Amino acid sequence: MGKDIHGNDCGKGISQRADGRYYVRIKGIPPAYRDTLRDAQAYRDDQLYRQRNGLPLLSGRRRERTEITVDEFFHQWITDEIECGNVRRSTYGNRISYYNAGIKPVIGHKLLSSVTRDDCKAIVKRINTTNSRFGRPYKHNSKRANFATLRELFESALDQELIQKSPVPRKQRFIDQSAEQRGEKPPWKRALNNVELAKLFSQLLRSSYRLLILLAWTTGMRIGELSALRYSDVDLENGIIHVGRNVQYGRTKGNKSSWLVQPPKTDSGERDVPIWNDCRRVLEEIFALREFAPKPADPAFEGMMFLTKHGRPIPESNVYAALVKASDRAGIARVTMHTFRHTFVTNCRRAGMDELVIQRIVGHAEGSEVMSDTYTHLSFQDCQIELKKLNKELSKNPVLSQILSQKLTDAA
Repeated sequence: MGKDIHGNDCGKGISQRADGRYYVRIKGIPPAYRDTLRDAQAYRDDQLYRQRNGLPLLSGRRRERTEITVDEFFHQWITDEIECGNVRRSTYGNRISYYNAGIKPVIGHKLLSSVTRDDCKAIVKRINTTNSRFGRPYKHNSKRANFATLRELFESALDQELIQKSPVPRKQRFIDQSAEQRGEKPPWKRALNNVELAKLFSQLLRSSYRLLILLAWTTGMRIGELSALRYSDVDLENGIIHVGRNVQYGRTKGNKSSWLVQPPKTDSGERDVPIWNDCRRVLEEIFALREFAPKPADPAFEGMMFLTKHGRPIPESNVYAALVKASDRAGIARVTMHTFRHTFVTNCRRAGMDELVIQRIVGHAEGSEVMSDTYTHLSFQDCQIELKKLNKELSKNPVLSQILSQKLTDAA
């Protein structure tokens, strides 16, 4: 251990010069001078952390840490995040997209320490007024995610003592309000009635995505969970669907995009979904067509229920395009895959099912109430008992029964 000018220990690799400055020297780490012992220890600990995790080391020059540009720091920050396992690969890709779309054009060239609050407002103004690369205005959730990326970027810079104060406002008041905040209902956040369902599925009878959409309607599962569903996840004998992963097309390390098969984002996403009568009919039809399933293009896709003819997971954009076309032909408001999740939950509530059971079946995160979080414990058997109510309710409906009875051969 090094000593200071009074003979006290400074810690591993740190010593004090006669002029009062502290010198950091450890094997494999660029040496550096710092004005205070605290700064010297922070530099040493940061470099040792980077060395252990295989991250790029800093040069040790003080100027490098204060005159780094926003663009340089962003790439250093996002690389550290993914290599240290702090974010998932899909989140990594999304942050790069948000940065390139809204942040980089405004402040990417500026020094990190020179960014002001007005610059941050200019970023939000840009995403409020410009269109995405698809030619459409950014949705409210995209604006919030862009702002969150900006805030986390500068909070990281503050933690590393590269700036004295974050210029990003803590509140998002200057972001345009969402449709819900304006009192409007988003088009996808609704439940389909029986007439709309009948019209829609009459247009989807020849669609290659018909069974995928039917399973979304009868289970309330998310599109990523359905795309990752394997035949081995379904236990028809015991009436269970094991949900333990999702699949998403996103950017991996670098600029390359690929399919990501990953665990659910939250613990509640990993669950067992009971199979009820109408759901069983859909699954039996899927299993009957198994011999005609495409050959997987990658071992990671082996055994998946829903693959394209090229053996890859079905992109959500393809299903959405099919739903838009079917909705327009049926003469109803356009729907998304998430609309069927709302429809399933609405049917469960109409059947009188317990709210906590529905929450468990669809994989919603736990609510904020202490009673539901701490003192309520639900079993899979509870879910099966409650789903019998849904069986009883929908068995009275001839329209829904007719939809589920339709086969592709009926249209020939």
